[in-house]
Amino acid sequence: MPDFASMTLAEFLDHAASDAPVPGGGGIAALAGALGASMAAMAAAFTAGRPKFAEHDALMRETLDALKRDISGLLAAVDGDAAAFSGIAAAYKLPKGTDDEKAARKAAVDAALAASMRVPLEMIRRCLAAAEPGRRGGGAGECSREHEIPRHARGARRGGGGEERRRAHR
Repeated sequence: MPDFASMTLAEFLDHAASDAPVPGGGGIAALAGALGASMAAMAAAFTAGRPKFAEHDALMRETLDALKRDISGLLAAVDGDAAAFSGIAAAYKLPKGTDDEKAARKAAVDAALAASMRVPLEMIRRCLAAAEPGRRGGGAGECSREHEIPRHARGARRGGGGEERRRAHR
């Protein structure tokens, strides 16, 4: 499986537009969330260290550090979502000829589906955390933080697993 986080943007988009099963909706939502968080980080970076905004400096530096962690976590979630999907695909490929094989396959599929939900849940948590600075105070980038990031969190919730993954392998 490719290392999506280290691809150039052009390589990533080419791969996403291919017939490969990953990156899927969850990985795309994670990347979109990371991009939204990067815009919030840009706003914090423009503010931090500026004499005009000295009273907000500590908050902006704290916010910038937190957003950088969220960006990193969301970028890692692109690969995490692909790995989770690959685990589901592998479980669905298990033999199902005998009752024992069917039971083992069902247990493996259930475990893989449950494990796959950790990634989109973490993406939602990070997207919502990245949007939080926009709720505490205005400034440049507020539109991106308050409107775009929660939208990508919803995308993670829809595209990051569950029924869509089950349907893809039936």
